Formats: sequence, structure tokens, C-alpha cells
Amino acid sequence: MKQLFFIVIMIFSITVSSQIIEPVTLQFSSVKKNKNTYEIHVKANIQKGWHIFSQSTDTGGSLPTNISFKKNKMIIVNGNLKEVGVLKEKYEDVFEVNTKYYYNIVDFVQLVKTKTNAPVKLEGTIMYMACKDEQCLTPQEVEFEIMLN
Repeated sequence: MKQLFFIVIMIFSITVSSQIIEPVTLQFSSVKKNKNTYEIHVKANIQKGWHIFSQSTDTGGSLPTNISFKKNKMIIVNGNLKEVGVLKEKYEDVFEVNTKYYYNIVDFVQLVKTKTNAPVKLEGTIMYMACKDEQCLTPQEVEFEIMLN
């Protein structure tokens, strides 16, 4: 009986662990450009065969990636969020719009300035959807913190 119980638990464990699919790994960092200016990097490493969408995907199509920064009176967000990677574009019959997406790696880069020389915490979220040809995963929202000092 113990052996049967052990086998059932093992099968259940394998089934549960095999259902967790995480094709995107995120890295959060900053690069100090001068005394009070930083480049914020939200880098997505994407497993082979998967992709995530650009923030500028056409309305009516797939869920675009969205990065937002929590308001902080000591931080000024400068300019637009840039995407650094090899952008692909494809017309999707299902949505009847062009979709824009990245394979392998995309680095989202934002310039920010601090109003102080003391360390400041920048908080934010990234929401993205990972897909491959035959499936899309539920959109993921990940919170992050980056210390600027």
C-alpha cells in the first residue's frame, strides 16, 4: 500500500511540475550615466520558440508588453521607454492586425533622473504575454524594485 501511495504522489508531482511553463526570465538593473541620471533595464530572456509582444502592438491584437513605474517624488522618468532587440512584425489573420514581437532577448530601457544624491528605490511592474505558434500563456504581471545610488 505504501508503494502505491508513493507512486501516486510521484505521478502527481511530475504532472504538476510539468504544467508550470515559464518561458521568460526577467532581469532588472540600472546603469549610472552621470551624477543623477540612470538607465533602467528590464531585460527579458525568452526561451527558444517563444516570443513576447512589443509595447507598440496594434490595438485589437495581442496584449502588448506594458512597463509602468510607481510614482516617486524623488524620481523623474525621462522620455519614452525604448525597446532594444530584433523586432519582428507579422500580420495575424486571427486579429486582423499586425503584431510586433521579440524572440530570444529584448531589453526595455528607460532614462530616469533622481532629485537627490541619496539612494532611492524605483518600483514598477511589467505585464507581458508569452506565446509560441500553438499557444499563448496567461498574461504575467511582475513587480520589481531597483535601487538607484
